[in-house]
Amino acid sequence: MNEMLNDMLLKNGIMLNKTILIRHKDRRAKKNKSIYDLWMNRYNNSEFDTYNTIQGINLEPRLNADYWVEFIGTQEGDTLFIGIYKVLSHKILNREEKIPHMDGYSHANENHEYVLALQNELKEYIGKMTIDWRLGYRAWIQKPMNQNKKLIKK
Repeated sequence: MNEMLNDMLLKNGIMLNKTILIRHKDRRAKKNKSIYDLWMNRYNNSEFDTYNTIQGINLEPRLNADYWVEFIGTQEGDTLFIGIYKVLSHKILNREEKIPHMDGYSHANENHEYVLALQNELKEYIGKMTIDWRLGYRAWIQKPMNQNKKLIKK
């Protein structure tokens, strides 16, 4: 029997109805600034954290969850697990912030800034586990209750 992501989340106390799945990938990224590149360099700079924590105000209804189970699209097309984040708070971004993966700025009062805390649950699988995101690549925010994902590599 195939292992499923929802089973892993539930076994680790992550309630599906309080959780969203997020798959980061942006084809507009500059060379050597893909979301994957930002994540791989996360210990040397804060660009991934900036990218991850600043989100458009229009996304608030879709990002409204206690936990974000996050993935990134790799250059090979895989969907790589990068952690479970608890959403502690969010507020209106009241300053301009450089967009780390492309030219331009996030404008003041048009984005939310989220305070996220990386959780210990499934931490041992960060950067190692991939899932089958299926054909829903364009739907980068999904609810696990509606979209149980098959584990490919653990």
